[in-house]
Amino acid sequence: LALTGAITPVMMVPLLFAGSLYFRTMKRFRPAARDMKRSETKTRSPIFTHFGEALRGTEIIRSIPGAKNTWSRKHQELSDTNLSVFSTVKALDRWLSISLEFLGNSMVFSTAIASVVLSRSGKLKP
Repeated sequence: LALTGAITPVMMVPLLFAGSLYFRTMKRFRPAARDMKRSETKTRSPIFTHFGEALRGTEIIRSIPGAKNTWSRKHQELSDTNLSVFSTVKALDRWLSISLEFLGNSMVFSTAIASVVLSRSGKLKP
């Protein structure tokens, strides 16, 4: 930042603008990501509990008619709930990735435009 400001002070404006956008993006992302990851953990725990109970009661599940289907349905419901939250977490991660990638690409674009303008005006020597 200091080197860019020393070489081309004009670039400080887009850098400060991009920096403020970066911090605003992260400020919006962190609380949502924390809540979604907490929810994903809460929905994953019952799956492990249910599976552990099934391992301990395998003989009972096999001996009761229809218990396999009941267990499978319950496991499928728990897995579906967890996967819906997990996909939301991944969508949120992708949103952050796209937002920060856009900021980076904007900085590259503004740097390229500034270098072309400064070199044509004679203020930047090639």
